[in-house]
Amino acid sequence: MESQPGRSNANGEVTTAGLRAALYLRVSTGRQAEHDLSIPDQRSRTAMWAATRGLQVVAEYIEPGASATDDRRPEFQRMVERACDGECAF
Repeated sequence: MESQPGRSNANGEVTTAGLRAALYLRVSTGRQAEHDLSIPDQRSRTAMWAATRGLQVVAEYIEPGASATDDRRPEFQRMVERACDGECAF
């Protein structure tokens, strides 16, 4: 069962309306990044996923050719820092 983030409204129902989201798009090899094989597909699929849940996409982070073996990826770190930013939180 998929868990969906959200807020409870006055009736106690969970809603995603008004929630903000960021897209993190990454390819793991330089070759994939050079040929732009999966970033456009990731963008369209994640944007569609967010839209169907009523999420407002407010930022996009692209990490071309970065391995996910650790979290020392510049765009990933930038996203994490902004995620809880008071004015730009998502």
